[in-house]
Amino acid sequence: MLGILIAFGAALAEGTKNVLSKYGLNRRIDELVVSLSFYLFAMPFLILYLVLSGHLPELGPDFWKYLFGTWSLNLIATVLLVKGINAGELSKVIPFLAFTPAFLLITSPLIIGEFPPALGLAGVLLITIGSYVLNLGGEHGGILGPFKTILREKGPRFVLGTAAIWSITSNLEKIGISQSSPLFWSVAGSSFMAIALLIICLATVKKAGSQILQNIKFMSLIGFVNSLVFICQTTAISLTLVIYVISIKRFSIVLAVLMGYAIFKDQSFRTRIAGAIIMFAGVLFIALSQTA
Repeated sequence: MLGILIAFGAALAEGTKNVLSKYGLNRRIDELVVSLSFYLFAMPFLILYLVLSGHLPELGPDFWKYLFGTWSLNLIATVLLVKGINAGELSKVIPFLAFTPAFLLITSPLIIGEFPPALGLAGVLLITIGSYVLNLGGEHGGILGPFKTILREKGPRFVLGTAAIWSITSNLEKIGISQSSPLFWSVAGSSFMAIALLIICLATVKKAGSQILQNIKFMSLIGFVNSLVFICQTTAISLTLVIYVISIKRFSIVLAVLMGYAIFKDQSFRTRIAGAIIMFAGVLFIALSQTA
């Protein structure tokens, strides 16, 4: 149960980060620069936590292999996500992130030999369905609306690719953590992504440096919140099934929707609440599977 509770911490931090990101995009900060802030400005906090812990783990023989493999794939997933958001309407592409837990039902048994029991499986499926419903609104053309866009728009295909890659890297992350520690893995992964995204931003985004300097306080706040996501997610993954952690992390969508409605007055609130209730039922099933 401790892993489940810590996973909720990751969901809370992730939801807060998403709302802050939306606020940053509304301030006309480039999407890649906002993505960069997730990692570049998380690094100082993660390094501070590592220093305060006073513990440097002994690295396993395959640590660097899993580090570069996992975070290279995560970099591709991040680029695909940004391309998907750029290529299509946010409300049409984001629902496809809901399928990461569904993909994990295939990848987790193959990569690390994990598969949830019946109650946990029901919970994962409910969270997947609920997070999909939560992202729907009247403008989608029905429950199958987003799927129809796959045939005519490339944005959803990019985001579905992101979800598929994340279902692989989440499992590789568990192996990488076993080769080090949750905190050290977070520091190393954040550093890799920060360097790679900084190079991409400076090469492709006009006035990226000035955007960073003008918004450094705000981006530091995003980085701090994402450092909490890192710590909670990696710690939870080391304690329980990967698919449980990632499914519960999707509960961040509920938190983001509630905050989005309060702050940005988002529409389709009734549909989103229905999805939130389904997701909450899924979380209860997962919790019960841990006590059964």
